This record gives sequence, C-alpha cells and structure tokens, in this order.
Amino acid sequence: MMSEIVFKTCKLFDKTFKEYRSNKQVVNKFKEFVNWKTSHPNEPFGGKDYSFGNKVVLSGYYHAGLSFDVSLIYRRDGNVFHLFGVFSHDESGTGQPANINRQQSLKSKLDNQQFAD
Repeated sequence: MMSEIVFKTCKLFDKTFKEYRSNKQVVNKFKEFVNWKTSHPNEPFGGKDYSFGNKVVLSGYYHAGLSFDVSLIYRRDGNVFHLFGVFSHDESGTGQPANINRQQSLKSKLDNQQFAD
C-alpha cells in the first residue's frame, strides 16, 4: 500500500500564492495539481511538470504549469511535496530572455525556506 501523500508549504509559498488568489485559473489549476499528485504522485501533471534540469540555476527544483505564464515551484522527498511558491516566468527569471540574476536570487530564497513538521 502506498503511503499517504503530504503537501507542505513555507512562508514564500503563502506569500506568492496569496498574490495569485484572484486568478481563478491559477487557483483551480493548483487544486487540480494537488488532487492529481495525491492519486498519481509519480506522474507529471500535464506537459509542463518537470525538473528545471541541471543546466540552469534552479536545478534540483521542479515546476508545474498552472497557466500559460505561471508555475508552481516544488520539490519532492518521498511522499512529501514541498511547495515553494507560485511565480510568473518573469518573477522566476525563466522568461525570454532568461534573467540569471533573478534566478540566482530566487534560488537563494528557495534554498532558505523552512517547512514545519
């Protein structure tokens, strides 16, 4: 039997998700993400759910698209999904062109987040 899937958030998630609370598409897609990962934790949530890869500053993190421009950034450790925040491409520095300084700043914020047990 599979162990229960757990979602943990941090202060950065709370802050960034609050900024998108009036965007119904983002809120609804986030709910769909949680529902999907609860029952299909090993499967991607649509075509825009994958690792940033090891060639970019944000390697080690995953993003799942919630809209054309907005993604959820997360990590998974076993049955625990750590939700770091909701960001537009420009906010994360992953837009066109990429903003490496913004990615580095965000990575520092992500790396320093605390999750309650």
